[in-house]
Amino acid sequence: MVTATEEKRKQRHIIDEAIKGVPLDKIEADVKPSLHLDVKPSLHYIYSSTNTHKEVKEDLHQRTLIFEDKNIRKGFAQVPNVVLRDSTLSGNEKTLYALLLSYAWQDKECFPGQDKLAEDMGLSRVSVNQMLSKLKNKKLIRIKRQGLGKVNIYHIRKLSDAYPQMVD
Repeated sequence: MVTATEEKRKQRHIIDEAIKGVPLDKIEADVKPSLHLDVKPSLHYIYSSTNTHKEVKEDLHQRTLIFEDKNIRKGFAQVPNVVLRDSTLSGNEKTLYALLLSYAWQDKECFPGQDKLAEDMGLSRVSVNQMLSKLKNKKLIRIKRQGLGKVNIYHIRKLSDAYPQMVD
């Protein structure tokens, strides 16, 4: 018969393997493994910075991506699959859309200047302008011009505007 200590040791080994051998005591405070003797091993993501301790459980056997860099955990942009897989958009246009999404999550609207967008993408302002026009024509964004010397406001449109097969 397997003792509780042996079972715990076995589960710790499984978790160590899943997180690429990083010792448990070296894992950042906001990603803590949890060992349950009555269920499969799982990771609990604890957002300690918010003090609300939101927990998301994921089965280790299904987990294929682990953020070891806490900077990545601070934020990233998610791109809808329909946009990501749209063969009519170039890679740079998809990247620009993702960049607009990353700004949009900050204040519900995105208003970076074209110079900032060009700097972020490592491209010219002219190139960014052309890509913004393509995203606008594709009906992925709406651009509100505020006047000379002021930044435009970019609205992320409903996906169903660009992709009629999508339902609101």
